[in-house]
Amino acid sequence: MSDAVQILVQGLTQGIVYALLAMGLAVVFRTSRVLNFAHGETLVVGVFVTYVLATNPLRPLPYPVAALIGIVVGVGVGLVVYLVAVRGSAAVSGAVLAVMIAALVARSQGGWVWFLGLGVAAASLVLLRGRLQEGLSGSIRWVLGTIAMATLLQEGLVAIIGSTGEAVVVPGPFSGLGTLHVFGVVLPGDQLATAACALILVIALDLLESRTRYGRAMKAVAYNPDAAALMGIDVQRVIYGAFGLAAAVAVVAGLLITPLVSPKPTDGPMYTVVALVAALVGGIDRVRSAALGGIVLGVTEVLLREGLSDIAGGRLLPLRDAFVYVILIVVLLVLPRGIFGTRKVERAT
Repeated sequence: MSDAVQILVQGLTQGIVYALLAMGLAVVFRTSRVLNFAHGETLVVGVFVTYVLATNPLRPLPYPVAALIGIVVGVGVGLVVYLVAVRGSAAVSGAVLAVMIAALVARSQGGWVWFLGLGVAAASLVLLRGRLQEGLSGSIRWVLGTIAMATLLQEGLVAIIGSTGEAVVVPGPFSGLGTLHVFGVVLPGDQLATAACALILVIALDLLESRTRYGRAMKAVAYNPDAAALMGIDVQRVIYGAFGLAAAVAVVAGLLITPLVSPKPTDGPMYTVVALVAALVGGIDRVRSAALGGIVLGVTEVLLREGLSDIAGGRLLPLRDAFVYVILIVVLLVLPRGIFGTRKVERAT
């Protein structure tokens, strides 16, 4: 009984933090119809900024101050991603793609390739500006743009932090809490505090989206941007706000969960996939549905980990992620809008 309660608490803790990640992705998608593939990198940047500021040997900052700066930096990254990868012109997207390729090559060939990449980008923009304008239009532009920004953020963080093979123990807001004894069950205090804090933030974000004027503006922009503009809503300001809010939520989620999982600078894609899977399982068309999908995903991952570790001597444990994605495929085949997503209603004729 004690082990079952501990596993349940661990699953709920992970699930509620996943809910925050999924809600951030859903906020951006609902408002702008853009999937931000740099969502995870924004989280990792904010977490490592906090880590460096709070642990540097010269003059470490108090954790609350470092965390606040990390959140502000994350918001800045989110706004830059929107400005460059989504709102920027095709020429800007082409330049980002060229520099991304240079960054990938630079990892194995040396830093001088960055300068070569910038030259290639400039020459490409001059020679192919017409093709870029025609080819990098519509959704393909923000897909490639956000992926390129994610790569640039990851490579830049690796260049600053250093080794990508070693996990970093990041101090958290609840590090050092002891254990609690509840009805004979020993529960980690940091996990309980993390779950409680994440739950409060999930509820606050849901209320922001459903009960405030800004939330109503988000819904109006998501439904019809042109009509929203005619009603006096500043569409670009609402979308900027969505990207900034999603970035802040992602960094907070990272600060809550990374002390429990020890992140690496290259973990950004993993967090993006987690947020995307959770949002799709729950229903990405509603922020509340995405949150519920995050809870389902977190609990499922923990239960699979515990279950597979007891089967065949734990040899099936590496297949945990595969089982999670099989569940995602089954859910999307049966319920294309997610478990908790809105259902499309046809008007009878």
